[in-house]
Amino acid sequence: MRLRRQGKSVFWSASLLAACLAISLVAPSLAGAESSSFYSSFSKCPTGAPEMNDPATEEAACFSNIVRRGVAKVGNLAVPFTSPMHLQFAVAGLEGEEGVVKVVPGSTSLDAAPLLIPNLFATPPAQPKPPVPPVPPKQKTHHKKKHHKKKHHKKNHKHRKGQGSKGKSGHRLLASAQAEPMIAITMEPVGDLRNFNLLVAASETAGSGTAFELPVRMHLEGENLGPNCYIGSLSDPIVIAAQQVYPGSSLIFGHDPNGFPIQLIGSAGSKFVDPTLAVPGATHCGPPISATSGLFDAKLNGLAGLPAPAGASAIVLGDNLLEFVGAGYDGTAPDGGAELQAAFDAAK
Repeated sequence: MRLRRQGKSVFWSASLLAACLAISLVAPSLAGAESSSFYSSFSKCPTGAPEMNDPATEEAACFSNIVRRGVAKVGNLAVPFTSPMHLQFAVAGLEGEEGVVKVVPGSTSLDAAPLLIPNLFATPPAQPKPPVPPVPPKQKTHHKKKHHKKKHHKKNHKHRKGQGSKGKSGHRLLASAQAEPMIAITMEPVGDLRNFNLLVAASETAGSGTAFELPVRMHLEGENLGPNCYIGSLSDPIVIAAQQVYPGSSLIFGHDPNGFPIQLIGSAGSKFVDPTLAVPGATHCGPPISATSGLFDAKLNGLAGLPAPAGASAIVLGDNLLEFVGAGYDGTAPDGGAELQAAFDAAK
């Protein structure tokens, strides 16, 4: 990473970069990662944003954090993550507090598969009607000799037996069971990640404070819930205040594969927890049967134990893969965000 060694830009080198450079001296194999997917984790970095191309900011960087395990406990609900959760954002420059960097407005994105819970509000499936038992054919009356009648009776008896067996076989054909109806819960950012402290996020010591705050809401989608069923809102979001409880077990350090003066730095294996999470109640949940939706708000909140005060809920973000790439300014174009974009394009 090309850096100006003056003013506040010294933060990058004197804190995290110095530590990672020291690691690279004892683990040089990590520094040789060259791949066409070198920058694949930064697909949503807004390299063209004004803040990413302002020399006054001195540095511009893209961040990626992939949460590979975790669980969300929201009131009475505890839902494990079924797939990785990918958080991306960009920073440019420093805030006033030591270690806190400025998040580029509008740069925060969160991608993950929905969390699933059973849908108690779905319409029960219609029960299949029981099959009608076969009606045995009427026995014909014959006026012939006795021995012929007896023979015919045996034959007819065999025929009826075959009919009954066939009917039994039909009774064993059951309709296939339908999949259980589910509620899909999608976590959506409500505004940008804030108060991101790089020193805490990359610290080798657990319990060093809050690494970042992420305001979110949970979108609940399922039968009879309507399109606007949310836990949390734009005005009253769920704020995840992530605290590091386990530092990364390995560091990542790599050089741009095409010669750009950009380095990729990161850590893997860290764990963040917010044990003081406060969760508001669900709103606008239910079929839009009137001008005001929310028919199931009270029932859903009762089942989930919402609203839940601070400490009654928690979120665990485990096995994190945190990486960032950054570019500074030395007056030689491209610089900042433009230099990052040029490196991204060359690595495709």
